[in-house]
Amino acid sequence: MEVFIIDASICVICITYNHEKFLRKALDSFVAQKTSYPLRVIVHDDASSDSTPEIMREYEKKYPELFTMIYEKENQFLKLNKSIYRLYNEVIAPYVNEKYVVLCEGDDYWCDADKIQLQADYMENNFDCAMCVHDTMFVNVNGEKIRRLNGSNQDTDFSMKEVLLDWGRGFHTTSFFCRKELFFNRPDEFTNLGLTDDWQLSIYAASVGKIHYIGRVMSCFRKENPESITGKKDNRKPSEKKDDGKLIIENLTAINEYTHKKFNNLFQKRIRSLKSLALLRQHKFIQALVKYPLFSSKHIAADILRKLGRMY
Repeated sequence: MEVFIIDASICVICITYNHEKFLRKALDSFVAQKTSYPLRVIVHDDASSDSTPEIMREYEKKYPELFTMIYEKENQFLKLNKSIYRLYNEVIAPYVNEKYVVLCEGDDYWCDADKIQLQADYMENNFDCAMCVHDTMFVNVNGEKIRRLNGSNQDTDFSMKEVLLDWGRGFHTTSFFCRKELFFNRPDEFTNLGLTDDWQLSIYAASVGKIHYIGRVMSCFRKENPESITGKKDNRKPSEKKDDGKLIIENLTAINEYTHKKFNNLFQKRIRSLKSLALLRQHKFIQALVKYPLFSSKHIAADILRKLGRMY
C-alpha cells in the first residue's frame, strides 16, 4: 500500500466504527478549530457496517486539505487481538509525520474551537511537558450534559500520583495532546493488553515529564453509548470476576520494575486497591475489609454514591 504523508505540525487521530449517528459531530468539531498551526485529521474506519464510510467520503470531498481517510475492508481491531495500541502503531503510524498527536474517537467530539491552539501553544513553550490535557464533559447519546469529569477551572500540573491513584477522574482521552514520539515509540511495558491504552500512555507520560491540565471544558465524551466498550454492561456472575485486575496488576508490576521503582509507593497503593476491588466484585466483603480496610471502605462508599446518583 502506498502511503501519502502530508508534513504538518498537528495530527488528529480519529478511530471510528459504526458511528453514523455521531461522526458528523466529531468531524464538524475538527473543522471548527481556529488555529495558526497546520492541522491534519486522520479518520480510520474499521470496516463499519453502517453509513460511516459514506459520511467520511462526504467530508473527504468537502475538505480534502484537512482529512486523510482510511477505509478498512476487514476489522483491524479484532485482527490485532483487540489491541488499540497495535492498531495505532501498525496501521495508522505510517500515515503520521506530524510533530504532535491528538486523539478523539468518532462518537466523541470537541466543544471548543480554541482547543488545538491552546494546547499547542503550551506544548511549544514548555518542553518539560510530556502531555497536555483539559477537562471533559460527559454527555449521553443525545448530547445532553451529564457532568464534568474533573470540574476544576484551575490550570495545574499532574504527576504520577494523580495518574496512578486518581486515574479516570482527572482527564479523558479526548483531551490528549502529546508529541508523536511519546505516542508511538513506547517501551513494551507500556503497550500490554492488561491496562487500557489511554492509561498506559498517561503512565508513560508521567514517567518522563509532567502532564499539564487546562481547567477548561474542551471535549465531550458519550458515556452511555452502547456501541462503545465502556457503554456495555458487565453481566458476569461474581464468580466469573475472580481474575479481574490480575493482568492489570501484572502490567503495573512490570512498569514499576521498568521505572526502577522510582514511584514504588504509588504503584503498591494502586495494586492494593485493585486487589481489594477484585475481592469486592466476588462479593467477598469481609475478606476485603480485613485485608484492605482503607481501600475496601472507599470502594464500598463510592459504589453507594454511584447507586444513589442513579436513583435521583
